[in-house]
Amino acid sequence: MGIQIDDFGSGYSSLSYLAELPLRALKIDVSFVKRLTESTTNALIVQATTVLGKALNLEVIAEGVETEQQLINRTRLTRLAAEVLQAV
Repeated sequence: MGIQIDDFGSGYSSLSYLAELPLRALKIDVSFVKRLTESTTNALIVQATTVLGKALNLEVIAEGVETEQQLINRTRLTRLAAEVLQAV
């Protein structure tokens, strides 16, 4: 059992939580996932977050996969190393 940081990258989530809490997973905020193919910046943020999560031995979850197009983007998310896709 462990803690998941939900909506990572937005709101009150903080990098300091990565060092302070006994985490098991990071959930990448839906705002980044939904605009993955529209913005190079969002794609880089998703990639950096997944690399960070993997380096810390955490499960990485991509939130907001609800439409067929977003499911098609699953290939890109998988290449970026997100292990789990989640609808909101």
